[in-house]
Amino acid sequence: FETMISWKYNTLLFTALCITVICSENMEFIEIFKDFLLMQKRPTKVFLYLCWPVKEKVLVARYLNKYSFSFQFNTQLKLPIFKKSTEQLFLLDIRCTQYLNLLYMANLNKLYQQPYRWFLIVNESITLPHFLEILVDSQLYIVQNASPAVYVISSLYKISKYSENFVENDVARWSRSLRFSYFHPVSAVRNRTNLLGMPMNISYVITNNDSLNHLWDYRDKHIDGVSKLNYILSHYIIDAINVSGYFIVRSTWGYKNVTTNLYDGLIGDLQSGLAEFAGTASFFTPDRLLIVDYIAPTTPTRAKFIFRAPPLSYVRNVFTQPFDKMVWYASFLLLAVISIIVYVIVKWEWSSSKFQNISTKQNVMKPKYVDVLLMELSAICQQGSETEPRSGAGQISVIVVFLTFMFLYTSYSANIVALLQSTSDSIQTVDDLLNSRIKLGVEDKPYSYYYFKIQTEKTRKAIYTQKVAPVGQKPNFMNVEEGIRRMKDEFFAFHVECASGYKIVADIFQESEKCGLREIEYWQIIDPWMAVKKNSSYKELVKVAYRKLHESGIQNREYRRLYAKKPICQSRGSNFISVGFIDCYFPFLIFGVGNLITIAVLFIEILYKSRKRFQQKIYI
Repeated sequence: FETMISWKYNTLLFTALCITVICSENMEFIEIFKDFLLMQKRPTKVFLYLCWPVKEKVLVARYLNKYSFSFQFNTQLKLPIFKKSTEQLFLLDIRCTQYLNLLYMANLNKLYQQPYRWFLIVNESITLPHFLEILVDSQLYIVQNASPAVYVISSLYKISKYSENFVENDVARWSRSLRFSYFHPVSAVRNRTNLLGMPMNISYVITNNDSLNHLWDYRDKHIDGVSKLNYILSHYIIDAINVSGYFIVRSTWGYKNVTTNLYDGLIGDLQSGLAEFAGTASFFTPDRLLIVDYIAPTTPTRAKFIFRAPPLSYVRNVFTQPFDKMVWYASFLLLAVISIIVYVIVKWEWSSSKFQNISTKQNVMKPKYVDVLLMELSAICQQGSETEPRSGAGQISVIVVFLTFMFLYTSYSANIVALLQSTSDSIQTVDDLLNSRIKLGVEDKPYSYYYFKIQTEKTRKAIYTQKVAPVGQKPNFMNVEEGIRRMKDEFFAFHVECASGYKIVADIFQESEKCGLREIEYWQIIDPWMAVKKNSSYKELVKVAYRKLHESGIQNREYRRLYAKKPICQSRGSNFISVGFIDCYFPFLIFGVGNLITIAVLFIEILYKSRKRFQQKIYI
């Protein structure tokens, strides 16, 4: 009912206007234009280019103002300078031949691209010049008389700027009595996805020439994995928008030449317009955002430092770890107390008349504190003692010593076996990488050189200058096979694209060796995205096509077929681990220090003996 009242009101208003001024075809065009704006339901500022009589322009102004449309009349043959806005719409009557030049000016200023809208009033005798770049993302509508009091609205576009002919989308049909008998909103991603086999250049990055032989067969997945995945996905896009893809192969993603401000590689192809969109995903950089548009994430992958968690002995002295601090204190206190007790007992034995013949017997402990300590060390190492007290009290004390240290020895040995097979979580951040003894290597990829060199954060920069590319030494860039093998055999962390690295890990690591893998992220960047030429007319078509691949699961399927995941640990603790020199460093240190002390004491004794003999000779 409200719609009927509104329609009657509009009809009465239009009739009243026609009574005020002679009803002309021009006013019917304005009525169509008003209904068109109401159907679009978008905020709009209209720039009007009309060669109509002043009275009609006044009437148009009143009419648009009645419906709260913002507008501006333009009489000069030039276009206003303004920023891009979805509100801007140009109403142009090109039956006024003086305004045809505005079409050329708009073409030079790229005003047929998104988000600008055009509404042209034409007649059958007027055709648009074929060189106008009214492409698939344009919103250009024409209205013309189809029969008396009946008008049709169409939307024109060209598949490419080199096309000779326009393609027409039928939008609406309007009559004075029925208004719109139908209205079909035009959307490029819904109405213009068929590009009729148009040639389109696509730029790819291939770092290994042999990858060109394995783009479809899922072999050598660890080599150019990003390019192989996106090569397959780009063919789905080619089919979705019906273009003929022509491939450009580059060896690098492209980096800026500070002298010319031009890029090479894939980004350079997009910058120069040689390629319409990229066939390989690339990382975001602030300078790239100025020359390309990123449209979709296709490759959820990261490059990280991967390494085997170091044995606990690499970062700590495991021979001090079996006991808690308080247990160590209690053990040393017990050692001191027992040594004092045994010494007192032995001292009593040698001074007591009951044991007067004790000196004539063998294996009797003498009242020397050194002998007591040797007995206790023998008890600690479970080796037995060559001497012992003869009294009952002394023998009981020796039994207690050996029994006590037997339990401590058993507990200590059991813990040492477990600790020698344990790994450490001491390396968890980039600071730990820098400050630990671990060696670092980086996958030999073009982007690796770039991103490591541009790091400005203190720790990350130090990692590059001190461990990756030290001054005066060969930089530690290597292929993925070499890096993973060093990671397997050494205390070594390798920065690699995770899927490529884990593919080699799955091939050469034992099952037990997969349990201690750790990751640390070095680059603070997001996953790579697909890029298109800046302000490309096909941006939305390609963007929506990639979104459909993601939502339908096709992208995820191809990703799972090409990309290796982090291996799952299935046999933790079932492996045999050989003890290395680093694990035994502390015992060897004790052994070495003990030998040095022994040799030093020997020399002191020799010197003392020689000096004593020399003094005896002088005395004689």
